[in-house]
Amino acid sequence: MNKRTIRKLLIGGVVLFWIACILTAFLHPNYSHLSQYISELGAKNAPSNWLMNYFGILPMGLALVLFGIASWENELVNKTTNVLFVISGLLFALLAFFNCDVGCSFQYLSTEAIIHNQLAMFAFLLFLMIELIHLIRTYVKASKLEIPTLIAFVFGVISLYYLISEGIYSDYKGLYQRMYLLSFHFWFLYLISSHKSHASLN
Repeated sequence: MNKRTIRKLLIGGVVLFWIACILTAFLHPNYSHLSQYISELGAKNAPSNWLMNYFGILPMGLALVLFGIASWENELVNKTTNVLFVISGLLFALLAFFNCDVGCSFQYLSTEAIIHNQLAMFAFLLFLMIELIHLIRTYVKASKLEIPTLIAFVFGVISLYYLISEGIYSDYKGLYQRMYLLSFHFWFLYLISSHKSHASLN
């Protein structure tokens, strides 16, 4: 596959995710981006859940897998980070097929909902681990902190902290989740558009 095409697919995965999130929320009566999880847009019996799952979540997950594979031979990220990209991408992509229950209720969880929650938890934690490993690696190699990565990591830690600490009944859990994903996605776009990435994926 042409490297320029790969780069466009990577960016497209991020763009499609957020377009699907906005469109599906518009089609979901009384949905709140502040207080509801993104997963509720793809939940069982949710309006247009196929749009969120197959045109939002799945492409984003596959983009992470593609990056991990396509960047294997360059010096942008190390082999461990590449593997983590592939694993986290697969976990994220599987969320399209294992949906949470109606309204993402945490009462009387179905087996599918339990799998969904576990997949999401591990994927989110791997995102932070990827950023941390990359941050440490760039510091060791260049003896300086990569500011975009540092900002994304700190922002991600803070967002995830509030998401977990305030719990499922928080009026802002949807906001915290979006803040977390946005920090990672902006960093991902920075990574694939950086000078070295441009040379290897363009």
